[in-house]
Amino acid sequence: MGKILVIKSLAALQLTYVLPPLATNHEIIREINDLFYSYLWNNKGDKIKRSVIINDYERGGSKMVDIATFNKSLKTTWIKKYLDGSNHGKWKEFVDFELRKYGGKLVVNGNPNKRDTLKTIPVQNPFLQERLEMWSEVNFCHQKRNEQQFLEQPIRHNSLIRIEDKPTFYRQLFLCGISKITHLTKDSRNFLSLEELINTYKLRVMSLKYFGLISALRHHYNANFPKERIETGKPSAFFSSRLLLQATKETRWFLQGASLFQKLCSGEKSNEMEKPH
Repeated sequence: MGKILVIKSLAALQLTYVLPPLATNHEIIREINDLFYSYLWNNKGDKIKRSVIINDYERGGSKMVDIATFNKSLKTTWIKKYLDGSNHGKWKEFVDFELRKYGGKLVVNGNPNKRDTLKTIPVQNPFLQERLEMWSEVNFCHQKRNEQQFLEQPIRHNSLIRIEDKPTFYRQLFLCGISKITHLTKDSRNFLSLEELINTYKLRVMSLKYFGLISALRHHYNANFPKERIETGKPSAFFSSRLLLQATKETRWFLQGASLFQKLCSGEKSNEMEKPH
């Protein structure tokens, strides 16, 4: 349609310079959209559903501009410029300052959904907050198609890797350069055991936290690839004894109880469990 071309080349083009720096006013966006459609149909009401006419020709549409989507596209392009290493604009320093305590570029390189973006990245600047929300709507990936995509996922700011219904983050791992799932695997199907993690990265990490993270990763893997299984490294008897010696009295009692239960289930005899004093 000729009128759609007029809307795109004249009216919408002017908004390219107005929408990006301003906070989104959804009421005004709706009014602009209504004006475009009133012009398109000569104030006689829509003759084709708006959800249809914005589609490509192959899908029965006429490529009519949708202002809400157009606005989101303009503002997420701003995030792409922030990630562009060849762009050395001074404005990036402002963004770095605002995001520094949340991981800097890890925020936009991660995979958070909109809900987690609002809860875990509560930046005070409304300009930046809106762009992060829109970026999460566009960038969030619900499912990985292959193992390579799964392994290359970031661990921090990833809504698919959850502990206690929130994205997980362990500062110790991050400081040692462990930022992707592949950093915690010894091959495509097996995670590092706790001993292997300590020997490889020379760090000290709480065993329960690490096993909790591995459990979350296994759950995520099995949700993506239900026909495959990925194994978790099991701690050796020597290492289990070492953890037992370092544990508190209550934790030792719990670990001994778990060990006794395992032996009983396997038909082995065991001495009576030591109780805490």
